[in-house]
Parts: sequence; structure tokens; C-alpha cells
Amino acid sequence: MIAHVWSGTQNTANQYRLKLDPASGTNTSGGLRTTRYNDFANLRWLGAEHSKTQVFDSNHIGQWQCVEARVRLNDAGRSNGIFQLWINDELEASQTNLNWVGSYNSYGINSVFLENFWNNHSPVEQERYMDNFVVSTDRIGCGE
Repeated sequence: MIAHVWSGTQNTANQYRLKLDPASGTNTSGGLRTTRYNDFANLRWLGAEHSKTQVFDSNHIGQWQCVEARVRLNDAGRSNGIFQLWINDELEASQTNLNWVGSYNSYGINSVFLENFWNNHSPVEQERYMDNFVVSTDRIGCGE
């Protein structure tokens, strides 16, 4: 499974928003479909949802944003998975009742990637800083 949190699509109403885009590496029953990292041709996409806040618009340039994502895989054979996104302690996008892995139960989440990638190259030179990256079994929150 992949729990993408990435930028919205360029030249659309969502280009300044973050997007949750969950994908499964199994069929709905749990049969393994993917065979390698980023095996996009074999992913089963579970439906994207955009944030409310436009974190990349001109009103947010130069400001730190606290972004927090939560993922919980479904129990084997049930559609009770979760994928949620908070920005500055506000729940911005939430997907529940996800069937991430069907009845597949040989592995759980075994890696987390933090990437800064632009599919068609950035139109201008830009910088993005990431700080205080935390992996936890509970929600952290942004604090003061």
C-alpha cells in the first residue's frame, strides 16, 4: 500500500492544495498485485481527496505549515482502514472504510518515505524545508 500525501494537480483548482491519494498493492481480496517499488501499473487506487487549505498559494509563502497524516491499515478481510490529513491542527481530509490490503496479512507498514519530487520539473527554482519529522502510533498535533 502507498499513502501518498502530495501536491495537487498543476493548472487546476486544486494546484495549491495537498492531496491524499491512497493506493493498494493488492486486489480487493488481498491477492498481491505489485512486485516492486512504485509499481504504479499494478496499484489499485482508492480515491483521492484534497485539503481545504491552499498551502502553496501566495498567502502561505514563507510560512511554516504543520502537516500531519494518519494511516491505519484495514483489519484482514474488513474495510476499516483510515487515511487522514491535518494542516495546522485542522482536519483537512479524511477517508475511512478503506480496504488497503484485503485479507493480506503477511506484512504491515514497513517503511516511510519523505520525498520532494516534482513530476514535470518545477517551473522556477524553489525551496522546501521539512523539520521535526516524527513517526508515532498516536497523533502528535502541532503544539505551540
